[in-house]
Amino acid sequence: MLREIKHSCGHIETYQIANGQFSRMKKFHQARLCKECWKTEAQDKQKFAKADNARSGLPKLTGMPTLIPSAELIRYDFFKFITENVNDLKEKGSEFQMAVDLLRSKQEAAWWHAHKRERFVHLFDVAMDHAAHKMRLKALEPKIQQRLKDLHLVPLSGSIKQIQWGDSIRQHLLLDLIGVELCLEEALHDQEAWAEFMHRLCHDLEPVPKQLEKMSRDLALMDAAGHWIEIRHYSIEEVVRWMHRPESLARMMHMIQGRFFFVLNL
Repeated sequence: MLREIKHSCGHIETYQIANGQFSRMKKFHQARLCKECWKTEAQDKQKFAKADNARSGLPKLTGMPTLIPSAELIRYDFFKFITENVNDLKEKGSEFQMAVDLLRSKQEAAWWHAHKRERFVHLFDVAMDHAAHKMRLKALEPKIQQRLKDLHLVPLSGSIKQIQWGDSIRQHLLLDLIGVELCLEEALHDQEAWAEFMHRLCHDLEPVPKQLEKMSRDLALMDAAGHWIEIRHYSIEEVVRWMHRPESLARMMHMIQGRFFFVLNL
């Protein structure tokens, strides 16, 4: 059945609504803008984000023209999060500024789209890990360069342009490979520190399985579809807080979903 509904912007649109669903759909649409007003509002937000990003000195985005406007908004929201939480984020470590600079350098619109569903704090933690790795590489730079020299690279064949391009790629790839190699060597040699860290971590993790089992049982009893819809995009950490469980469990889940899984996957 065709029914007219007035949106929050004042415009009236016609919808095909099944019998018995009008009351629910009316409430849904009345709280929202019409399609055209929604598009206009989204475009205005994207234009504002682009202008603010430029004022902040962020580099111009590259990639498909259709992706750039929405990527500007994703990037704007992310750096707004950084500004609003700068004091808490600085407490994460001395790599803070390097992590921010790494993220500021991301110019590909597709990269911002690929990470748009990630929680900003998790994305920043990944950048912190990347920054820490860069700092390790900087400290190991003399060893890395020496190891590269010791490889005795064979001359490349091809045209002058091919050789120049190929050598650049080879240098970059080998430096990355040697860097990972030496970083792992350094970490594995410090077995005492690893043993202490893992022992402390296991002790902290002991109560977590039971706490998660209790959460699962409680969630199994949650029969309101609206509640499930409300938390559909939540991470486990966010569900813990939504259920008012101990903050210590939320912090543990944050760690498990980030660095600890990386350690386990090594």
